[in-house]
Amino acid sequence: MSLTGVLGYFRTRLNALGHKEWTDALNFSNIPETIIDRAYHLDFNPTIGNSINQNHIDMNQGVTVRLFVKGYKNTGEARDRLISLAQEVICDIINPVNSTVGPEVKGTGFS
Repeated sequence: MSLTGVLGYFRTRLNALGHKEWTDALNFSNIPETIIDRAYHLDFNPTIGNSINQNHIDMNQGVTVRLFVKGYKNTGEARDRLISLAQEVICDIINPVNSTVGPEVKGTGFS
C-alpha cells in the first residue's frame, strides 16, 4: 500500500462524484463560499502497521472524509442532502470494484 496512493484513491472517487477538495491540510473551517457546496476535506488517522518484509509493507490507513454543503435558509434540508451525499460517497469508496483497481489500495472498509 502507498500512503500517497490512498489520498489519490479518495480524491479520484470524490472528484468523480462531483465534489471539490479543500486542500488546506490543517484547517477546514475557512472554506470559501465559492466552493463550500459539495466540498470535501481529507485527513489521515494514525497508521496501523500489520506486517513488513523486504518486499512489502502491510498496513491499515484510516482516512476521515469531511463533506460540506451550504445550509442556506433551511438547515434541515441541507442536513438531509448531506446524509444522502455521505451515503453515496461511502458506497462508492467501499465498492470492491473501485477499491481494487491499483497496486496502492488493496481494499477499503468502513468503520
